[in-house]
Amino acid sequence: MEKKFKVLIPVLIILIAAGAYFLLTRKQADPNLIKVSGNIETTTVGVGFKVAGHVLDRPVDEGDRVKKGQLIANLETADLQLDVAKAKAQLLASEATLTQLMNGSRQQDVSAAKAAFNSALADKQNAEAEYRRSEELFAQGAISAQSRERVQTTYATMSARADQAQQQLSLVIEGPRQEEIALAAAQVEQNRQALNLAQTRLAYAQVTAPIDGVILSKNIEPGEYVSLGTPVVTIGELDKVWLKAYIAETDLGKIQLGQKVSVTTDTYPNKSYSGTIGYIASEAEFTPKNIQTAEERVKLVYRIKIMIDNAAHELKPGMPADAVIKLGRNE
Repeated sequence: MEKKFKVLIPVLIILIAAGAYFLLTRKQADPNLIKVSGNIETTTVGVGFKVAGHVLDRPVDEGDRVKKGQLIANLETADLQLDVAKAKAQLLASEATLTQLMNGSRQQDVSAAKAAFNSALADKQNAEAEYRRSEELFAQGAISAQSRERVQTTYATMSARADQAQQQLSLVIEGPRQEEIALAAAQVEQNRQALNLAQTRLAYAQVTAPIDGVILSKNIEPGEYVSLGTPVVTIGELDKVWLKAYIAETDLGKIQLGQKVSVTTDTYPNKSYSGTIGYIASEAEFTPKNIQTAEERVKLVYRIKIMIDNAAHELKPGMPADAVIKLGRNE
């Protein structure tokens, strides 16, 4: 029994020392400071094409700083340029048709229609004379029924051609109807819209940076086929980052927007970054699941954003960081 007691003595000493240290540090905790931990976040944008195709080139790489409007990548455009050329040709053809209709019939067209009618009328008259003669000869028994039928067929054909030529002459003299002009105008507008679409799709073959930032990742290489909307690169706005953290419900009333914060990271342990509270959630939530202990996970907390100046781009998205919120008067 005495031997077992001797073994327990060192354990008891350690427990007593640990408890004393906990109580001591707890008493010495600065009531004017709140410590939180979280991860660095920033605004990220996936940059992709609005049309599908093969990537021609991508003149930027990971780590490059880019400005808004800077070229990110190009697609091969041979097919898109062909679509534009076809649309232009169709528009020009429809515009020419509309112009012709709106100008009415030319004098040359009227003259040609008159000449065609006169020729058809003469052919009809000749066929009619031949028909009458064949009727007399058939009555006299001078020609066969087959010959008579052939002459009748010729006369009927010439009569139909003359009627058609007369109708065409009337149409040419009257000019196009308003319905024809309206239909041609609608075709012009349709072809114009088709050209605009083809030109827009051609413009979509070039993609530029929507924001100033840094290329965080590249996802597509030149020569690869890329689908509509698939990010070619991801851009991060590293000049402005924030620490996403959670504050206990009991500490919510102690903080406010604009409050000063000191941020540190494991990557740069000897460096402190100045920040301010830029956002405080209006609704509570349970502690995120990545908190290790079950006790902590069931507590209600409020999400906050600590805005940090990151001109040197030392802080990266996903980097863990710790922050100390200074309570009391902000100087």
